[in-house]
Amino acid sequence: MKKKNWIYLGAVLFVTLLGACKSNDKVTDVVTPPDQPLFKNGQIVTSDLEKDGVVIESMIDTVVNLGSSDAPALFYLNGKHTLNGIPMEKGNQPSNAFRSITRQELHAFIKMWGGAYGIPIDLADNSATALKNRQLAYFILQDFLRRTNVDLPLLVSLGNTASNLKSSISLVEACSLANDKQKVVNSPNTAGNMLRAVETSGIQPLELTKAIQNKGLTETDFFNMADKKGINFPAMLKSGASTEGEIAEVIEAVFEGLVKLNKILAWFIENGAPSVNIANTYVSYLHQDDSNAMNYVGSIKSYSPTYSVKYCTLATASFSMETDYNAVNAGPASLPGHFITRAAMLVQSVRCSGGMHVNGSTTFEVPTTTGTNENPIASTTGTVTVQYGDCCCFARTANLTFALTGDKGYQETTWVPQVK
Repeated sequence: MKKKNWIYLGAVLFVTLLGACKSNDKVTDVVTPPDQPLFKNGQIVTSDLEKDGVVIESMIDTVVNLGSSDAPALFYLNGKHTLNGIPMEKGNQPSNAFRSITRQELHAFIKMWGGAYGIPIDLADNSATALKNRQLAYFILQDFLRRTNVDLPLLVSLGNTASNLKSSISLVEACSLANDKQKVVNSPNTAGNMLRAVETSGIQPLELTKAIQNKGLTETDFFNMADKKGINFPAMLKSGASTEGEIAEVIEAVFEGLVKLNKILAWFIENGAPSVNIANTYVSYLHQDDSNAMNYVGSIKSYSPTYSVKYCTLATASFSMETDYNAVNAGPASLPGHFITRAAMLVQSVRCSGGMHVNGSTTFEVPTTTGTNENPIASTTGTVTVQYGDCCCFARTANLTFALTGDKGYQETTWVPQVK
């Protein structure tokens, strides 16, 4: 049946300070990052993601300076990327928790990147001039990634042609400028969210920029408008904009201010330490006609696996999600259906050595209803994002996706290939 939005999305609730922050196991001193990068050219860096203590996904990268000694541009080049111990055929794909790129992939990308900035790149030319051009292109790329907080493999994946790359650059710059101008706290319209929504919807960046420009707007004007109106544009794209006509409809809805889709973004790790509110920060998915969680009974409590992200031994974070699901309404109206009275991220531990940073957040997407009219089931999806690294190599990013339903609770969706 067609999904209906009968679900009330409970606001994030802050009740008391996180008692677990008093534990020495869960707090690490936050050290101001050094002026110089913690990692150096030629250094080996490992990234592991464990589930209940078992390594599921692992990357081994080498830090390479592709700039000059005076203007270094440090990048991670992948040497090995495994899932359940088996080498991945493709390290840069959306179903991964980690996304990696090889030297060959980055070299192919830098040719298009240089072209976008009018810098001719010839990888076969080893003259001084050609070398300086490559170094300049990599330095500009590094600066772009730092300023916009975009994950390089995602940009490489979407910038698969010269036109798509130019559109991706325009969209990313526009999101960043709009966020700075509107100063919306935890805006959903970040460059990273927008690019992931473009990829998930199956459209091309060029299609999106054309649709925006067809309304007589620049990309920056468009995202300024979306932020000012409180519209969650990535959520709208994910809801089904996969054709040119559907993209135009989404753009028109933003232009007219007809749709305001909200999602909850909850930080559970900030600056290398557990967020003080996380133990009491949660969302509820209840019937729209009764938003009082006390009127729901019979819930079942479940826990997700414990996930641990490890960056060498310098930065680690372990967390899990607690979900109270299968709740039924016992209020005056006896509303039908199965609902979620509480879903919260629990921090098990965070360790962050000097010079490193760790930040983690959970986004809960717009809720929908599945099932039948006689038995509606609260449903939603979400993403856990952990960013970590040193001051000067752009941050590594781990994304874990999940689904929450009123009848089944938490369901892991990471590592499930997307069907298009």
